[in-house]
Amino acid sequence: MVFMARLKIAIIGCGNMGGAIARSVVKNRVARPIDISLNDKDIRKARALSMATGARVISGPEKALFSDILIISVKPQDFFELAGHIKGKLTAKTVISVMAGKSIKDIRTALVPGKGKGKFDIVRAMPNMPALIGEGMTCIAYRGKPAHIGKVREIFESVGKLIELDEKHLDAVTAISGSGPAYLFYLADAMVEAGRSLGLDALTAGELVMQTLYGASTLLKLGKESPADLILKVASKKGTTEAALSLLKEQGVKSSVVKAIRKAKKRSEELSAGRK
Repeated sequence: MVFMARLKIAIIGCGNMGGAIARSVVKNRVARPIDISLNDKDIRKARALSMATGARVISGPEKALFSDILIISVKPQDFFELAGHIKGKLTAKTVISVMAGKSIKDIRTALVPGKGKGKFDIVRAMPNMPALIGEGMTCIAYRGKPAHIGKVREIFESVGKLIELDEKHLDAVTAISGSGPAYLFYLADAMVEAGRSLGLDALTAGELVMQTLYGASTLLKLGKESPADLILKVASKKGTTEAALSLLKEQGVKSSVVKAIRKAKKRSEELSAGRK
């Protein structure tokens, strides 16, 4: 695979998501390690990621300003401190934010002094935890046609699947795919607990649950049938699955999941509005 145009990429914030992006970009040859700069408040994180990827560590966020693409992957509560260091100094053509609850308008206001518009484009990205293993679901949103949008797509396609939506949908995306892995982990935890209550040891119960959920998820992804159709294939009439599902329906589990996701969306909206 050949490299595309050699764009300079800087990543500020080397935690789980920043690290996942850096490793995937290098692994999939989206950019050369020599063209990637890393910065984090915790220098140890940046150095560890540098050792894993070959990318170079820069001592301060100001030194990331001269990249073509600047990826901001800090905690939302740390953003305004960062903005204080780089406000009005950006020369990057494209800024990518992977911060939840920070709108394109918020980001531009924080990074541009006065009433200026700033000579850069902003792309909001909402990846999820499976990006750590290259199986993430990322949604990006932007206005107009950002510079280097092709490279932005390559970056997030390197950590999994990518879709593009209007920014107004990102709160729903956060509630479904951003928080979604935790819902599956919650189910897995309940299934393991059930296994133990039925006399299985924790190791056996865990192996049964993990492979079952992995296989079922793969079947759902690779198959052409809907979740509802697949349920019918597993649940034979008057069988064990039907007995379990009847209780879940009786307890209103499906409606509870829908309500939970709606609540997550509402909380995302509150965070976007600056409410703590």
